Amino acid sequence: MLRDIFLWPVRLFMYLIFKVQVAGIENVPQTGGCIIAANHLSFWDPVFITCFLNKRRICFLAKAELFKFPLFALVLKNLGAVPVYRGSRDAGTLMYAIRHLKSGKVLGIFPEGTRARNGKKTTAKRGTIKMAKAASVPVVPVHIKASYKIFSKISLTVGEPLYYNGDYSDSDIATESNALLEHIYALGS
Repeated sequence: MLRDIFLWPVRLFMYLIFKVQVAGIENVPQTGGCIIAANHLSFWDPVFITCFLNKRRICFLAKAELFKFPLFALVLKNLGAVPVYRGSRDAGTLMYAIRHLKSGKVLGIFPEGTRARNGKKTTAKRGTIKMAKAASVPVVPVHIKASYKIFSKISLTVGEPLYYNGDYSDSDIATESNALLEHIYALGS
């Protein structure tokens, strides 16, 4: 509910201070579960994805440290964010994410697991592909190109959905995760 109240004013504010450009919005499925997987430059990334790819409500996975402050935690929870305990195998979050996807909802993930400093990609974590396979949903790659300086251009490029069916070994999942990340960055070329 908080998301719906703040979405339009935030979007208007973003349009006033940035030159926002979105390409490929038609690639976001209108129904059924899917994962929005994007590169991660700034803590602003989820805000821009939520504001400008909002054909559907997107629930983001967010690092648990962000939930330490009660007021900020309240805002995050009302926006649909789910805490992730990085560096550990968080089975509860994984199961929640799979149920969320299977119920036809959208999950936002940054496959690198952290912000890429200076836009340099790192190694992808395997969770995105694991969740997509377990929930039998597509992954929609999104590339963000931004400096987030006032009046600068911010581009969101949405690629066609990718499907991960069949049997995968752990090494296959690692390979596919890195290929997904390469695909995301190639959208920005």
